[in-house]
Amino acid sequence: MSERTVRSTINWYPGHMAKAKRRLAEELRLIDVVIEIVDARAPLACRNPDFEELFRGKLRVILLNKSDLSSPQANKQWSKYFAKQGLHRKGGGAGA
Repeated sequence: MSERTVRSTINWYPGHMAKAKRRLAEELRLIDVVIEIVDARAPLACRNPDFEELFRGKLRVILLNKSDLSSPQANKQWSKYFAKQGLHRKGGGAGA
């Protein structure tokens, strides 16, 4: 990949995300509860760090999708982690 290709990719992503973030902030005024769906096998890797600021003051529910593919022990640990963060956790997937 050329340096020019890398630069255009980098320039495109922040502009696209900035637009989406502005639009999300506008729509959040109408929303009481935010449901965030993350992969139970790697929940922190699936989360956007901008969400912490954007969703501040909103009731938030974290849905662990594919929780049937992660261990029950890991799901319990994530539940405790999210509870300490003030977030509600619900399992998802066929085995939840």
